[in-house]
Amino acid sequence: MIHPLRIALAVLLLGAPALAAAQNPIRRCIGANGQPVFTDQPCNAMNASDAVPPPTGAPASASSNAPPPVPTLCAKHVSELRQVVVDAFAARDANRIGSVVLWEGSGSRGAVADILTIAGMLKRPLLSVSGAGDDADSASEIAVTTSDVGGTRQTRFGITRQAGCLWLRPPD
Repeated sequence: MIHPLRIALAVLLLGAPALAAAQNPIRRCIGANGQPVFTDQPCNAMNASDAVPPPTGAPASASSNAPPPVPTLCAKHVSELRQVVVDAFAARDANRIGSVVLWEGSGSRGAVADILTIAGMLKRPLLSVSGAGDDADSASEIAVTTSDVGGTRQTRFGITRQAGCLWLRPPD
């Protein structure tokens, strides 16, 4: 006699691929105003272009199956730090931002509180990521603007240079 639990498990395992195929991927696009747009629709339906173009010769749908971007380990330009923030929002990954934060002097409690702040920020829709230009020597901060109940919220990260790299300071 076949155990009912085994039958239920078999039905679940057989149905899982169909459920996974039915989910729409989240697409990362750049809007006409240059700001990131995240959608389950094709980018061109939002009057936007793909933020990650498909590889040469690949079909247009290949960009949704592309591997995640290689993490930035040593940012040389403010634009690289801004891209880390955009990629973190696309992946909802606080650790991605944490990888370019200079935690020196934060202490464990402070670092945990800052990671929780970053994780909370990533739960809100991203509106813009702006920096003080792209000149690595004169940039002072990156401002991340997110949508919030009744308006917007801005989180600021100072920028510092250490060991030849640009780093974000923990959020204000």
